[in-house]
Amino acid sequence: MDEEKNDRNLNGEVMVDADLAGESLSGADLSEANLKRANLRRADLSHADLRGAEFTEAELYNADLSGSEASARFADADLTGANLSGADMTAEDEGYVADMSGACLTDADLSEATLRYADVSGADLRNASLNDAVLYGANLSEADLRRADVSGANLYAADLSGADLSDVDLTDAVLVANLRGATLDGADLSGVETEKENLASAESLAGAEIPEENDPRTGV
Repeated sequence: MDEEKNDRNLNGEVMVDADLAGESLSGADLSEANLKRANLRRADLSHADLRGAEFTEAELYNADLSGSEASARFADADLTGANLSGADMTAEDEGYVADMSGACLTDADLSEATLRYADVSGADLRNASLNDAVLYGANLSEADLRRADVSGANLYAADLSGADLSDVDLTDAVLVANLRGATLDGADLSGVETEKENLASAESLAGAEIPEENDPRTGV
């Protein structure tokens, strides 16, 4: 892609299977564009408008989506090592909803990202950074969050049913969420805002560090 095209309005364009590896699309308008199965490895999409765009099965390995408006469909996409820090994936009145169901987000940076009501069900978030992220009402059911950093994140009303949060750092997080069937073995919940009833519904809390007043294992 030439430099001039970078400044073009790409709203609604069809770029299925396009090879955009390493391209600079920073600040571009890609809203409602179809990038299904596109190769965007190491592409720069920082501060781009991605609302309503289609990235299903796209390759976004080490792509930069920091600061973008990313209420888009990323189902089954590969976002390994991607930078989504500060990205806004909030569901909007226009019907744009961030769909990251089944996506690979291992080692991805989602620190301070906003994922209100986003669908991240079944996603692979191992070793991902979600510190200070807003996950209010997000669907993280059956997601794999092993060894992720979720410290300071807001998970109020989130669905974490069946999720694997083994060895996750949840320090100072808001965890008033659905934890039914979730695994929190070895998780650090120091300073977490939660309720004992939430934690009692988890499948396993073996070795988890939980404040005594919220620990269902104490029998208090």
